[in-house]
Amino acid sequence: VELLLDGVSAFGAETIAWEDWNVTAYAATANKCLHGAPGISFVIAKISVFHDRPSAANSIYLDLYTYYKAQLAASTPFTQAVHICYALQQALKELEEAGGQQARQAEYRYRAARIRKGMKALGIRTLLPEDAWSASLTSFLLPEGIRYRQLHDQLKQDGFIIYAGQGSFKNEIFRIANMGAINSEAIDRLLQSFSNFFSIA
Repeated sequence: VELLLDGVSAFGAETIAWEDWNVTAYAATANKCLHGAPGISFVIAKISVFHDRPSAANSIYLDLYTYYKAQLAASTPFTQAVHICYALQQALKELEEAGGQQARQAEYRYRAARIRKGMKALGIRTLLPEDAWSASLTSFLLPEGIRYRQLHDQLKQDGFIIYAGQGSFKNEIFRIANMGAINSEAIDRLLQSFSNFFSIA
């Protein structure tokens, strides 16, 4: 079975078992775990994909085959956002200087562990068991009687943005990401914001 992987919130921090998972194509972005600027995305794919299935894309943005052909000629088919490319180049340099993917993953795991510990102390449970936790993002169950919008709006006033669940989880969970240039003080303030909310909720 071929796997087409959406790794937007994982690339640069999570471990990817390319061969074990039989990853055929992996879509990612310059921001999030890479710490670049938003505005450019990329796909890492097996070369056979482009030989076996030339593009039938009906949009320029999704025409990966055209991008692949241009890449073979050390070019791009369309004008790129040059400043975003330079920002990505710098972000990759900083990632390497910081110790690479494993070091970033370790830092993210440390941040996530602090957040989860603080939330557990408030009685807030994670959606997934520990062996399924991500380094970069955690889904928490909304406590009974708490509406997502109410929690979101209060945290936003304190300078934090949380995300709702998707699909059937829309009213069941909220998500906290710990990607980017986040320091210990920011995590302390986040946990204090949650503590303040639940003390009056």
